[in-house]
Amino acid sequence: MERLSITQVPDNLIQAQDEHRWLIQIIERVEQESQLMPFYQSISNANQIEDFKWTVQLFHHSRTLPRFIGLVLAQDPDDSMMRFYAEHLSNEAPHSSWLLEWMTHHGIVHSESEACLLKPSVATNSCINYGARLAQLNDREAWLIGINCGIEKASHQLFSTIEPILSEIGLSHAYFKTHVIADEHHSTEALTLVSCLDPQSKRALYLRDLLLEGLSLWYGMLNSWVGVNYIPLFNGDGSLFP
Repeated sequence: MERLSITQVPDNLIQAQDEHRWLIQIIERVEQESQLMPFYQSISNANQIEDFKWTVQLFHHSRTLPRFIGLVLAQDPDDSMMRFYAEHLSNEAPHSSWLLEWMTHHGIVHSESEACLLKPSVATNSCINYGARLAQLNDREAWLIGINCGIEKASHQLFSTIEPILSEIGLSHAYFKTHVIADEHHSTEALTLVSCLDPQSKRALYLRDLLLEGLSLWYGMLNSWVGVNYIPLFNGDGSLFP
C-alpha cells in the first residue's frame, strides 16, 4: 500500500492565512475548547484495541465523503477548481477500504457486510448529512469553509491525536498515518481558494455560522463514539456556548 502523494502547497498560502486570520482564529479556538470534551478525555487513556471499536462509526463517515466531493466536482462550472476537487476525491476514495482492512485485521469486524450492518449512530449520520447538505448547496465557499477548513481541520486534530497512541501500542496503519498529512493539506490549501471577506459582512457571518454548525456536529459525533450524548455549541468567536 503506497502512501498518499500530496502536491506542494501553493506559495500564496501565507497571504491566504493573513487574509483569513479571523477564520483561522475561530477554528483554533474551537479546537482548543474541544480538548476538554468527552472524546478527547477518553481517548487519552486508550491502550488496547477495544478502546478503538468506535472506528466502525468512522468507517461510515469515511466511505461517504468521496461521494459528496464527487457531487461538488460535478456541479462547479469553474475548470480551474477541477484539480483541487479531483485530487481530494482521488485521495479520499481508498480510505474506507484501508480502514476496513485495519478493522478486520484486529477483529473489530470480520467483513464489510458486518461493518455496514453496524449502522451509524444518530450523531454520525447528522455529521454525514451536513456534508451532503453542503454539497447540494452548490456554494463553493460554503463547501471550502465548512468541509475543508472546518471538518478536515478537525479531522486532522483527530488523527494527530490518535495516530501516536496507536503507534505506541503497535496498532497504527497507513490509514491513520496518511490522514495526519492529508487532512492538514486539504484544509490549508482550501484557504487559498476562498475570497477575501470582511469578517463582519453578512456573507462572512453566514459562512462562519455554517462552519460552526459543522464543528458542533463533528465534535458531537466524536463524543457519541465514547457513549456521551453531548453536542457542543459555539459562540461566534469559537468559544463554547455556556
